[in-house]
Amino acid sequence: MSFGASLRAAREQANISQEALAAATGLHRAHISLLERNQREPRLDTLVKLSRALHRSPAEMLAWHTPPADRPARGAQSHPPARLSH
Repeated sequence: MSFGASLRAAREQANISQEALAAATGLHRAHISLLERNQREPRLDTLVKLSRALHRSPAEMLAWHTPPADRPARGAQSHPPARLSH
């Protein structure tokens, strides 16, 4: 699940609108919309604001955002397995 989909799911589970989340976090509603549509990645301070407003820890918010197992995380190096010699 992408971060945007996770954010939207948490917001909907809390039964609040983008406007209400914007008011609770001090962010603009359009920014929340961009995050939910995966057109922006949250900065650390934004993640903290969102998680506080949604009554979740930042770690819990990020736990939903895991890359598929068949591809490395963004920025991770992909190397073939090292050979062990005896």
